[in-house]
Amino acid sequence: MRKVILGSIAILLIIVLGLSWEGYKSNTKSVFDQDIPDNITFKDVNNSSYFKIIPRIIIKNAEGEKIPFLLFDILIKNKTNKPIYDIRATAFLNKKITPYMTSPLAVFGNTDDTRVDFVPGKIPYGLSISRTTQIPNYYKFSPKQRKEFFQALKLPIRLKIKFNSGEEYLQINSEDIEIQNMLETN
Repeated sequence: MRKVILGSIAILLIIVLGLSWEGYKSNTKSVFDQDIPDNITFKDVNNSSYFKIIPRIIIKNAEGEKIPFLLFDILIKNKTNKPIYDIRATAFLNKKITPYMTSPLAVFGNTDDTRVDFVPGKIPYGLSISRTTQIPNYYKFSPKQRKEFFQALKLPIRLKIKFNSGEEYLQINSEDIEIQNMLETN
């Protein structure tokens, strides 16, 4: 009888843990709008019909520390003279940058409950989405690793912007990204 009770408890525990894990995975995925239809082509960011995109990457030490951080920042502005409502943006970093991040989350943006409206002449004038992460072992990189790191930073960033009257799928190419290296010269 004891084996039956312990067996039942073990099965129940496995089911509860399994459901909890599935719930965790779906909540993590749903924080950012990561759904991209199969037939979508990302167009050059400079060809956006609605938005001006200002991307930058900053590499710097934490205040007063020799701990290097990587900041990805994308400023999105309305380039039309018409209001745009319910803006939700998601950026997708190239997976080749994740080995240089303490957290491998290569997606960032604003969430469904932080949608933004752009109304000409009214605040907010733009939407900034960003992602900050430490760069593990940066000061121990070999010259080859450092070169690979900076090459990975120059890979395209994809951007999905959803709004009240549509959505745009944009690609930010290296020539459009301002990289500010505030550490020693690379």
